Amino acid sequence: HMKKSWYNRSYRRCLVDMHIADWNEKFFSRLDPENYAEMMSTGGVDTAIIYAASCLGICNWPTKHGYMHKQLKGRDILKEIIGACRKRRLNITVYFNIWSRWAYDSHPEWRIVLPTGKGTVEDGGRFGLCCPNTGYHEYVLKMINELCSGYDCDGLWVDMIGWFGQICYCHGCRKRFLEETGFEIPREIDWDNEKWILFLRKRQEWLADFAEAVSSAAKKAKPGISVALQCTSMVNGWRGG
Repeated sequence: HMKKSWYNRSYRRCLVDMHIADWNEKFFSRLDPENYAEMMSTGGVDTAIIYAASCLGICNWPTKHGYMHKQLKGRDILKEIIGACRKRRLNITVYFNIWSRWAYDSHPEWRIVLPTGKGTVEDGGRFGLCCPNTGYHEYVLKMINELCSGYDCDGLWVDMIGWFGQICYCHGCRKRFLEETGFEIPREIDWDNEKWILFLRKRQEWLADFAEAVSSAAKKAKPGISVALQCTSMVNGWRGG
């Protein structure tokens, strides 16, 4: 018999949802990895899902490619928490969020461009959504590689792959659609227009490509790692992907 994967033997997993900004110097100042791990153990948890990067795009480890939480002052809490949990024999899954307000603010050229020409934040949204058909694609793969090659983990949980109801007309989407189909992206929702249907099919294909690239990068950096891709946007009709 093949040895069962960790997730076939894991029935009690815990994610501490840490979308923690860094504008206040008190944030993370009292974090105690030993206490974190002890609470998991006390709760009978067998798998700790540990935050590496939140939807803010702020990283809880000294990253070479992204932006580190400034209140950590270089402290690698990802490594510390993993170490404390491993001492208690917990499985480790690392959490990484595809959404990144930092990337949106720092790299306007990576933004999803709405039909109005605005980005998602300019349009009144809270989160900055970037498009996988831009340089953001390469950035995400670098981050995944950095995490999977640098940290002791059994699994990777990747949150928020999807279009989330946004129709993107960024330079990357327009260029890719033109190259792959020979057409400009249609500007009208028209279910009798074959080009419109083709655009929707391409949007689905592009998300699948991105998801596959993320998964492959993780498995290349750490053979045997399990990869979970949270793609619930896709079940919300054609706008979601």
